Amino acid sequence: MTQLLTPDRGVQVPFRRLSIAELDTHSRQHIWQGPPRNLVEQNAERPEVLRALYVRDDRYGHYRFDRKHLLLQYQRSPLDAPQQRVLRFLRDHVHQDIPRWYYEKVIGHDLHLGIFAELHMQHYHAHFRDPFTGEMGWWENVGLVSPKKVTTAFRDYMVDQLQSDTTAWGDFKYHEVGLSTAAEANTQTGLTTSTGIARVVGTQTEVTADVYRSVGTVTADTAETWEEHGFFNASTGPVMMDRNLISPNAVVNPSDTVQFTYSLTVNAEA
Repeated sequence: MTQLLTPDRGVQVPFRRLSIAELDTHSRQHIWQGPPRNLVEQNAERPEVLRALYVRDDRYGHYRFDRKHLLLQYQRSPLDAPQQRVLRFLRDHVHQDIPRWYYEKVIGHDLHLGIFAELHMQHYHAHFRDPFTGEMGWWENVGLVSPKKVTTAFRDYMVDQLQSDTTAWGDFKYHEVGLSTAAEANTQTGLTTSTGIARVVGTQTEVTADVYRSVGTVTADTAETWEEHGFFNASTGPVMMDRNLISPNAVVNPSDTVQFTYSLTVNAEA
């Protein structure tokens, strides 16, 4: 196994040369084998396998049955967390101060505010046939690929904005993808290894009073594996709200598109 520099961005990838017999209409003329193949690619010639593993959903994209509970359309309210359900029941049926007593005992003070984020993903496989219809190209609804972490840089920026607000405060809508598997850390201020694909502007929405959401679609320009996602308030530089490791990752081919849905929840009562 040797290394090959891809011509567009000079990224080193492992490859092996394929014989003519191994090349077929689904090889997309590749003469090198790039990123590890995903489940869809492994079973491109066996649609019956995909039909057995996936549930057909023409509205939201086909999904693996074992990931149904992780899909955005089945996402539960943040208030449905088991701990909050129990505390809410005890507050309403036993004593109204039980949640306050609990948090003062566990963390030393009452908890009124919780901020967390989730990243969901859908992947359009441009070069593979839909296992259910046979048509070329189909959406795979991957579901939740990363939860929770936001950066200290965003926390500090939020506090600064309370003192002197700027227009950039409302610009957290830029999505970027990268190739690194380095562990997440709150201290990070950018992606570890960018793909070189320009950040895309996501559509901003207020899902509910406590949930901010941005949906951005990134188009692949080469075969590679996207391992990380960053969410920023500018097309280059400034503040990264979140860096997410993508699991399962996105093994893309040229012209594939991946739709990222980033949701930030600001919970007023825990």
